[in-house]
Formats: sequence, C-alpha cells, structure tokens
Amino acid sequence: PRYQADLAASYNCLGALLEGLGRAADAEAAYRQALAVGERLAADHPAVPGYRDDLADSLNNLASLLDGLGRRADAE
Repeated sequence: PRYQADLAASYNCLGALLEGLGRAADAEAAYRQALAVGERLAADHPAVPGYRDDLADSLNNLASLLDGLGRRADAE
C-alpha cells in the first residue's frame, strides 16, 4: 500500500506541475492516473482515512483543472 500511495501522490504532483506549465491535457491524464491508483487503494484499505483524504485531493485538483477549462459539467 505504501508504494501505491506514493505512486498516486507522484501522479497528483505531476498533474499539478503539468497544469502549471499550461499542459492541461497531460495534467488531466496525470490526475486521472492518480485517481485510478487512489480509488483502488482507498477501496482495498477502507480503514485508512489518509488514503481517502489523498483521493479527495486528487479529485479536487482534477475538478479545479476542468472548471478552469470551462468544463464545469465534467468538473462536477
């Protein structure tokens, strides 16, 4: 689980970096990879609230990106 948590965090950080560089499509892909890993981790270890917290951060980052792109329905 520790490796998976680090992997999800790395994808989330990569998404933020790419977003800052104006590479929205790549940032979206990185955030979605963070979500995929984070969702599995949270589902497999429901007793660890930190995994759900990290998942929420990734969801928030993706939603913020999509909202900024004018894709409000997707952001919701």
